[in-house]
Amino acid sequence: MSDILKVTKPVVDYALLSKDADPTMSKTGTKDTPNKMEKVAKDFEALFIFNMLKELDKTTRLDKKGYAEETYTSVIYQKVSEFISKNSGLGIKEFLLRYHER
Repeated sequence: MSDILKVTKPVVDYALLSKDADPTMSKTGTKDTPNKMEKVAKDFEALFIFNMLKELDKTTRLDKKGYAEETYTSVIYQKVSEFISKNSGLGIKEFLLRYHER
């Protein structure tokens, strides 16, 4: 059997599925801090913007791109999405943080 097919850790943390589990506890047993939650929310917003930009690019080009051009545009979209999320954002980060506070 090849090394690629070996799974060393389960993908799902089954301890969180129990009725008494606290979903805000990480695997190390420490509570998530507001800074961690803000970073996760910001990263999610950046990922959402990145996917929007990639889908937008699909609608604007009819010819096929080369590997180098695909890689370059992917890097550009990633940096643009991080910039938008960091500076102005779409409000997704704030929405997620408000939802988490409940």
